[in-house]
Amino acid sequence: MDKELRRFPRISSQHAVLVKRLGGAEIEEFAATTTVGLGGCGFTSDERLSIGEVLEILISARPEVISAKARVVYTQLLPSGKQEIGVEFIGLPEIDREKIQLLLEVTETK
Repeated sequence: MDKELRRFPRISSQHAVLVKRLGGAEIEEFAATTTVGLGGCGFTSDERLSIGEVLEILISARPEVISAKARVVYTQLLPSGKQEIGVEFIGLPEIDREKIQLLLEVTETK
């Protein structure tokens, strides 16, 4: 997705994420984030997900865990056979928003 179109900046990130599909055929898998921001995140997945699907995600940002409900906004098949997924947060509790903000601030000061 074009970074110019983002409402919220994202940072590169490599955190473990547990992804669970809500509704439809159940999936639950561990993946790794590629980006994280206040508006959403990106991750790579072995599972095929479709635009519009709703997910529950848990991001391990040690020592914290960030919990969010998210909707798939883009997918891209990678040469490895994995899928790059971009999601927007549609349910992000304030405490988890603060955890992401802290993560962004720590990364900016490095």
